Amino acid sequence: MKNALLICGLALVHFFFGLFVSFAAGISGGAWRIASNILMFPLSLLPGNALPNLSPALGWVLMIGVSFAWAMAILFIFRAIRK
Repeated sequence: MKNALLICGLALVHFFFGLFVSFAAGISGGAWRIASNILMFPLSLLPGNALPNLSPALGWVLMIGVSFAWAMAILFIFRAIRK
């Protein structure tokens, strides 16, 4: 239960931070764009016209899925470092 709450918390932080960075990248570009591509790594490999062609709900599901995947990866890395 504790791990599930930790993963959900990390996913929420990643999701909102990713939205903020993506918004900043859309306004100014530069380093913000690089940070946005790193935070949304698998989605950033899609061509630029791929996400607008998806339904809005599927786009949100993909972003939430990426956030959960990153949260689980971060938790796994921290556990590996602790051991």
